[in-house]
Amino acid sequence: MKKIVSVIICFAMLFSYLPTGLAEEVNTLPQTPLDYEASEYAQYASKIGAGDAHSAALKADGTVVAWGTDTWGGETQVPEGLTDVKAIVVGANHTLALKQNGSIVVWGDNYYNQCTIPAELVGKTVKKIAAGYGHSAAITTDGKLFIWGQDENNYGQILKNLPASLSDANVVSIALSANHAIALKAGGNAVVWGYEEEEYTEPECEIIPEDLSNVVAVAAGGKHWMALKNTGKVIVGGDSAHVAKVIGIEDATNVVAISAGIRHAEALLADGSIEVYGNSDLVAGVAGLTNVKAVSAICCGSSVCILKEDGTLLGLGKDEEQNNIPAGLNVLSIAANVDVPQTPLDYEASEYAQYASKIGAGDAHSAALKADGTVVAWGSDTYGGETQVPDGLTGVKAIAVGANHTLALKEDGSIVAWGDNYYKQCTPIPAELEGETVKKIAAGYGHSAAITTDGKLFIWGQDENNYGQILKNLPASLSDANVVSIA
Repeated sequence: MKKIVSVIICFAMLFSYLPTGLAEEVNTLPQTPLDYEASEYAQYASKIGAGDAHSAALKADGTVVAWGTDTWGGETQVPEGLTDVKAIVVGANHTLALKQNGSIVVWGDNYYNQCTIPAELVGKTVKKIAAGYGHSAAITTDGKLFIWGQDENNYGQILKNLPASLSDANVVSIALSANHAIALKAGGNAVVWGYEEEEYTEPECEIIPEDLSNVVAVAAGGKHWMALKNTGKVIVGGDSAHVAKVIGIEDATNVVAISAGIRHAEALLADGSIEVYGNSDLVAGVAGLTNVKAVSAICCGSSVCILKEDGTLLGLGKDEEQNNIPAGLNVLSIAANVDVPQTPLDYEASEYAQYASKIGAGDAHSAALKADGTVVAWGSDTYGGETQVPDGLTGVKAIAVGANHTLALKEDGSIVAWGDNYYKQCTPIPAELEGETVKKIAAGYGHSAAITTDGKLFIWGQDENNYGQILKNLPASLSDANVVSIA
């Protein structure tokens, strides 16, 4: 009997140590709203945003890029000189940027005064921002919530009249729709107020479902809201017709982040995949997608912006301009600071120029300078021995390849040329170069050029037509013998 018990215990212990995927996955989701806000899930989400017809991204260097359509008022026009940004949020037609010093910069459509920052926020340090259809929101470091905008109708007033349960200045996160909002408090309790099932709910009667506790993140869609619990499960509420479209998200497991659009919802799973509910086009767009770090949508929109692990972005939706991510945009990397020489002389002495002087490609032949000072050429001898390197050529320090000829600059400052000589681009080398020490060579279609150590420029060849004469008649501005390079 003891042996049987021992075996059972051993198997139980072994099962508890099975790798992920063999045993039930361990929930690594942060367990409190504050911990979630400090996690990579929230940090990645703060780098991207998708609006109604424009999107924006926060780059690793603290600058912001926006693209898409300027439908209403400069949605893609990022304020000049905007730097030191640490988070962005994108509304329907406007964008908010939170700077490192806790200040806010807003641009885009201001029809509802959603870009006009309230006077009460002046001097406050903001830690969290949000944007909806015609609203904006900010949470200060002491947990106070401010909502402004949408002054045109009752929606705005309903959302700006905060529920009494939010008066204790303990708010961590907020999500805005056009007509409702969901706020998350530090204790993990979420508060919803606004428009529900075709009825307006008075602020003092905010909707607090029994299961809106232990929440770590919130999202607001067209007429639905979502709450991510610390178990990795999602709760959905709101207008019954909208909820019906996305209710499947409640069956998702191991969810680490959520977003919501007008009639759709997204769940980012712990394995880096995305599940979409309510929009068949988006469902097809994310099929097989992996290594995702964040997904963003807007309450009134049908598009999403997706941040991948490698820092690249993917746009999905019906707006082609919004889906057209700027070429080369990478949110997570900073371009290396290349030490580019600051003067032509320094550049010529640099490795960039030195490496370039070792290779050349012509019309149908190429050449390379080897480390031992000899030259190798290959390709087609189309016109006159382009690949026939002169016997015994050594001591070469640079080459230049023209269309059908090649020049070699030797260590002693002399030049050797071979290949097609129809335009006299190879020989004779100008008599004026006799006794001169050359430091730089160049080759074109039917011309050759040399610059002496004292900066004098010589061009020869292409004697067949006016082209040659035009190039060989140097501009007066080059008469001071101060030339460094020629192409």
